[in-house]
Amino acid sequence: MIESNSIISQNNERILVIDDEEPVGLLTKAILEFSGYEVIFEPGGVEAVKTFRRKPSSFDLVITDQSMPLVSGFDVAHEVVRIRPDIPIIMCSGAPPDKSHPNMSLLQAFILKPFSGEEFVKTVRDVLDMKGERRILGRQD
Repeated sequence: MIESNSIISQNNERILVIDDEEPVGLLTKAILEFSGYEVIFEPGGVEAVKTFRRKPSSFDLVITDQSMPLVSGFDVAHEVVRIRPDIPIIMCSGAPPDKSHPNMSLLQAFILKPFSGEEFVKTVRDVLDMKGERRILGRQD
């Protein structure tokens, strides 16, 4: 559960959440909305990239699952950064990160599932506050 003193959204930030497991994506969306963020949820990478492409400047952050059918989270990261190089990206996965993947450097954070709501919201806030810096935050073991 997220504590009432959690770090919350500032300036109506908008986040694109992508996860092919709809219950996980909707839970992620609910956690973020509870913390004051505006969230658009897409259940797949292909539609998510289309959504992002329509208005890339309207998003402050992209959060994507790593393993999805058709388009992986790494593919999504590559496409959204190609469209808008300054967009921060958080990747979530039930498997440890593939640190050798060429698109790993596009991520600001990698979080292993399951994660606590408190940890997740703090990582989101940290990434949004980095203002373009790229580094890996959150649990990676």
